[in-house]
Amino acid sequence: MEKMMKIKDSKPKLEWIKLTSLYIPTDYQRSIKSDASQRNISRIKQNFNWAECGALTVCPLKNSKPQEYAIIDGQHRYKAALLHGEIKELPCVVIDERDMPSQAKNFISINENRVSLHILHKYQAMIMSGDIDAMALADILKKCKIAIASHAFSGSETPPNVTMAVGTLLSMMKTHSEKQVSWALTTITEAYPDKNGMMTANLIRVLVRFIKENPDADKQVMIETLQRLDMETLKKDASIYRKIEGGSVVTAMLRVIEKKYNSKKKAA
Repeated sequence: MEKMMKIKDSKPKLEWIKLTSLYIPTDYQRSIKSDASQRNISRIKQNFNWAECGALTVCPLKNSKPQEYAIIDGQHRYKAALLHGEIKELPCVVIDERDMPSQAKNFISINENRVSLHILHKYQAMIMSGDIDAMALADILKKCKIAIASHAFSGSETPPNVTMAVGTLLSMMKTHSEKQVSWALTTITEAYPDKNGMMTANLIRVLVRFIKENPDADKQVMIETLQRLDMETLKKDASIYRKIEGGSVVTAMLRVIEKKYNSKKKAA
């Protein structure tokens, strides 16, 4: 039988605390002067709602009169509430009074043990929330008969016609046409209908750039080019190209594939 783990501290209280009674302990808290922090604070302020605010984690400051509370977790929300103007108090989880080193340990533990929201899961929530780009991408993928992976795979294990490149595709929705994205996706599925691990972010980027630069390209020639192309050889050739010409991995892959495509088209 598994041994019951003892809880090390007492049960916290849930309280609404006035902003004037809260403060940020700068001894261990992150600076909020960075551009990223300022953007986050501005976003919270402009779109403030209680569902996303949640409760701050605070602890009482010893011997403070009137009572003050150190913010262990939630300083961005606190700062946004201060700037908002209409918010006078925030919901707080009030833990036992503790010294500064203990507060710092709690701060580290809270922030280190959070699970980041993976883009694969965020994408589904974006669709449900009515995000325009996510909904447009879902429509393209449906037309192209491509599925988004339900969880992260290692690259070579991703099933045929399944992709994890959600972030790449969402980014492309802002810079490329639906026709260009669809061309790239269907070219890959037609070239590799039964092969695992081919719907990668880099190959999608390469083909979308190719069709944008070559709008009259022959799709069938590209399919045959890809079918005759070994991915390991492509990586080696792209690496050699980069050593000579420089540039990104995607640019190197694009130029290697483009050369083989042109050779194939000329022969045809």
